[in-house]
Amino acid sequence: MAISPYSHRVISDIFHLENIVQQSGMVHCKNILLDTLRDIFRQDREYKYVSDIFGFPKTKNLLNTDPEAGLDDNETTRIYIGSSYRYDVKFNPSIIVRNTGSSYVPISFNQDFMGVMYRDEVLLDGYGHRTRIKTPAFYTLVGAWDQTYEIKVVAESELDREEITDIVMPTLMGSRRQELMVAGVFIKGMRTSGEAEEPYANDYLYSTAISIDVRTEWKIHIPINNVCERIGLCFTFNVLDTDPPADGLTINELITQGDSLVIEELVTQIDEM
Repeated sequence: MAISPYSHRVISDIFHLENIVQQSGMVHCKNILLDTLRDIFRQDREYKYVSDIFGFPKTKNLLNTDPEAGLDDNETTRIYIGSSYRYDVKFNPSIIVRNTGSSYVPISFNQDFMGVMYRDEVLLDGYGHRTRIKTPAFYTLVGAWDQTYEIKVVAESELDREEITDIVMPTLMGSRRQELMVAGVFIKGMRTSGEAEEPYANDYLYSTAISIDVRTEWKIHIPINNVCERIGLCFTFNVLDTDPPADGLTINELITQGDSLVIEELVTQIDEM
């Protein structure tokens, strides 16, 4: 299965305005876990997961429905997988994924600030000189989250509860762990709670909870002011003493404090080229 890290559509403009290029937080991580679990049970027969045309679990009123419905067809899903339990419609067995806590984890004491990302450019000046250079594009800020998720298995029989739990644990921690890591969700550890029973509608629901500890990351790319790039170009073409300089190359002598932070690194990078 190819897991898309972009399964959630962000409506807010804040990610763009604040230059956030990666945020594997609560929404992203939960969606990845849900997509993975649904894909696992979609290939099963006994606990087959079926979605409707809108991508939601295909649940229906099971009154007067054949007990074998969904085994060899897509009439109904045979397991509900989601982020909230539907008490309005009794549908079991079910798997509910919830975030139970997060904490910030520093990658470095300054969040790798002043790390610079460069882009390759081929430039042609006014005299016909062609040069391949690297120009600074972004500062970087990076960090990580330690998150805990609860995967609650609810069933109407003890056997279903135990079998579904035994399916979820080795697939997430084993066969699907690499795919989750590629999608930005690294599983650090896994544990289960004790078995529980609760009365519901003159019957009992049997449940257990699987807790997983995951590590995810966030990244911010802060664009570097163009004046720094122009200074780099002037050093590259050695036109600092040329009067007038080549067409298309100008020197802006107004340098802000923020721009001056990378001038020394610019000169070092250009000398190495």
